[in-house]
Amino acid sequence: MRITQQLWFFPLLMLVATSLSYFPLFQNGLVNWDDDVYITQNPLIQSFSLANISAWFSQPFLGLYQPLVLLSLALDYSVNGSDPVVFHTSNFLLHLINSLLVFWLIKNLFRNHQIAFFAALLFGVHTMHVESVAWATERKNVLFVLFYLSALNLYIQYLAQKRTTLLYGVFILFITALFSKASAVTLPLILVLTDYVKERNISIKANLQEKMPFFALSFLFGIITLWFHQQYGSLVNTTEFSLSVRVFIAGKAFVFYVVNLLFPINLTTYNPMPEELSSGIIVESIFSIVAILFTVWIIFKFFRHNKKVIWAIGFFIFNTGLFLIPPGVPVLASDRYVYPGSIGIFILLFMGANYLIITFTRVKAIVISSAVGYTILLGFLSFQQVKTWENSFYTLEPCFECSRGKCFCPDAARECLQS
Repeated sequence: MRITQQLWFFPLLMLVATSLSYFPLFQNGLVNWDDDVYITQNPLIQSFSLANISAWFSQPFLGLYQPLVLLSLALDYSVNGSDPVVFHTSNFLLHLINSLLVFWLIKNLFRNHQIAFFAALLFGVHTMHVESVAWATERKNVLFVLFYLSALNLYIQYLAQKRTTLLYGVFILFITALFSKASAVTLPLILVLTDYVKERNISIKANLQEKMPFFALSFLFGIITLWFHQQYGSLVNTTEFSLSVRVFIAGKAFVFYVVNLLFPINLTTYNPMPEELSSGIIVESIFSIVAILFTVWIIFKFFRHNKKVIWAIGFFIFNTGLFLIPPGVPVLASDRYVYPGSIGIFILLFMGANYLIITFTRVKAIVISSAVGYTILLGFLSFQQVKTWENSFYTLEPCFECSRGKCFCPDAARECLQS
């Protein structure tokens, strides 16, 4: 049997490619963009005292309920204090595990090793994921996705074996995901999508009864999160726009995510809301909304019976839509918001490439070589993007390359400040 036919070969290849892309990570320090309050100046992670453990689980931290994040940071701190290598290593290992979970999820969901490998490979090396991995504070992102994808993998196993104990396990993993980041509230919707893909023969009543605890917990955590945000002041609108205008501009953010997932060129750590609703912003927003509606029409007309396409699109929309209107902050979009949802786009990319190969057999070599080149390019861009998180400094002067006013800029932006 050839080595490429071994089950372990493609996951191993994906892990190697991802590791090479993040090689500079272990030379990075911590940044002054929340790494201070989460790690270097956070007494809550400096010991496993009863008071600290009680605080993790009984109260929010910076407006967020994230006890397992604080627990994981405390474990890292116990190894060697605030040594950046320890925290970066943990984030990196979690990202590798998440990439493997993507592989097993797609393989078990679609019964296709090729889709699974391609989606997992892009998930591992994609440049937009650097922020979630290289920024130590984003432990919450890589940690919640670990439990989120584990829950989905276990749910697929439950559908195959029909063992109730497995469903209990899914629910427990759902709780741990929520204890890491409230973004996990979308899991019940993805479970329903998975039933659809697996053509599960179950009545609506039975499905509602089965999923009711999941939706109830999502609703509860959603209310709690909003309340914590309000108490912390995160819901205060610091932009110049009303909610209706921000919803209008959200179309531009949606297109931003799709375009940058396809072409992650010149990514920045901060993508601010526009200062004013200029004619250019209005035109861009209208164009974005029209493009979204046209895409929805195309999907409904030609792909509404393709369960893989519906699952991939639904996964992206449900997991990214939460962040189209970030609460109370003047941010248009952030790379970390597409960390889980990007899986859906990667599946669609493979299906598009596979369609070209099947429909136009003469372009097979071109499509394959383009896919290889595209992946190598992503790995190179990620390698460079990791370096922008090496360290940081603050400025009170405007920096038009990354943000306005007082902002965080990686050292790579120092030149724009000095010019």
